[in-house]
Amino acid sequence: MGCFGCDEGNVVVVWGMADPPLGGVYGPYGDEEGTVDNFGNGWRHRLKSYYADQTPERQKQLFLHPSSPGLSAHSYPGYVVDKFVGEIGTKISNSPDSVALTPILEHEPPRFFATEKGFDALASIIGLCNRICAVDEAMKPIIERLEPGIHQFFPLEIRMPRGKVYPVPYFTLAVGNHLDSLVPDKCKEGVLRPDGPDHYLADGSKKGISGRAFAKAKFGDAHLWRERHFGALLTCFSDALQAEIERAGLLIPKHYKMLEV
Repeated sequence: MGCFGCDEGNVVVVWGMADPPLGGVYGPYGDEEGTVDNFGNGWRHRLKSYYADQTPERQKQLFLHPSSPGLSAHSYPGYVVDKFVGEIGTKISNSPDSVALTPILEHEPPRFFATEKGFDALASIIGLCNRICAVDEAMKPIIERLEPGIHQFFPLEIRMPRGKVYPVPYFTLAVGNHLDSLVPDKCKEGVLRPDGPDHYLADGSKKGISGRAFAKAKFGDAHLWRERHFGALLTCFSDALQAEIERAGLLIPKHYKMLEV
């Protein structure tokens, strides 16, 4: 798998991975639960139908659009998508129409991902749509062993054209750790591009990721987490998790060593 972005002059124990690149083994083109029409995929269509079939009381429990209740059924699928990339209990944005994310319910995860073409092999971490990630049956137990009960995994079948099913089981991943350990004034010059208060734009390059600095006192014993300053645009690994991945010989998207301070 190799050591991407090593900086031998620093003590480095944090690894960073940007969005998996789309179109290949790290992020096959496709749709959750297939394409229904030109305006959405099968997963969103199923969630919208589920919402519409519930009683008004149940609908309020699931989701209620703050300013336009009549749009609740239409907006519910997007709210569910946010649960897989955001932090449960918080709002995804500062918009007045943003609603705090509630825990993922049994009916909400996508059941399968339909790829546009067939694959003989896929990476152990793959990107789906909307910055959602999935891991295979080799990656899942490694994460669970290091951080039991923190992250959520939901079975996801990978379906390919002509009725073929990818033979390795996958699991949609909802990262449970969301931390605030970035130290902006310790980052290398030019690697942070502000995008609103306390948030930064993505830079998935080796230079951009490896120049970021994080406080050990804040990320502590975490092994897999998302930084609130970047949201789903950056996934962080501990040295221990990265070593387990490499020891198992798993293929994952490019990831780079970052700075611990």
